[in-house]
Amino acid sequence: ITTLAEKREIMAELGVDVFFTLPFHHEFARLSPEEFVRHILVEYVRPGLVVVGPNYTFGHRGKGTPETLRKLGRQCGFLVIIEDPVFTGGQMVSSTLIRKMINRGEIGEANKLLARYFAMSGQVVSGDRRGRELGFPTANVAFSSTALLPADGVYAVKAVLNGRQYPGVANIGANPTFKVGERRLEVHILDFCADIYEQSLTVQFVQRIRNVRAFVRVDELISQIARDTASARNILAKHT
Repeated sequence: ITTLAEKREIMAELGVDVFFTLPFHHEFARLSPEEFVRHILVEYVRPGLVVVGPNYTFGHRGKGTPETLRKLGRQCGFLVIIEDPVFTGGQMVSSTLIRKMINRGEIGEANKLLARYFAMSGQVVSGDRRGRELGFPTANVAFSSTALLPADGVYAVKAVLNGRQYPGVANIGANPTFKVGERRLEVHILDFCADIYEQSLTVQFVQRIRNVRAFVRVDELISQIARDTASARNILAKHT
């Protein structure tokens, strides 16, 4: 759901003092649950308390369970709290459920479970400049081929540039009207006029407005973009 850099940023905002990561390689993957606890957790972290979810697994082939950790914790001198699962609509809240929601374009629902806006960050790169010709200039945001991308559609978004937040409307898709072919993330920042090429832009998805569709005439597309922009303004006014 988030990149490592985004995880660091979120943890910092939550007030976490130390964000600890370890490289995952073949030798690390072969550690037994007990070896992981004694040689990694105890030697490097020296925890007094460890909190995990009910489905947490660790060690070679995920053989370690929360109860395994609790048992090893008693032996090694730290407490273990196993949090109860949280359910919504009869489903257990998990990263898997949230990813499915994002893939389906259910951004509002995913945001509720995340307790924040789902976001993507990337460099603004050169595009076809077609948006400018239509009267709605867009920032073409590059993203990794492995990035989690919401379903194709038009979204009300908040664009974050150099620490400042701007309202916007984003389109994800292959631009069927002009038959671009590749999926793109294009953001029209409202009431904004500046050259931001090669700068980093974070796009916070607030709510899905509509599906992507092809238009026969360009003037129909322009009218629809104007309606999308108005919809985005109304939605974002409720998310200040």
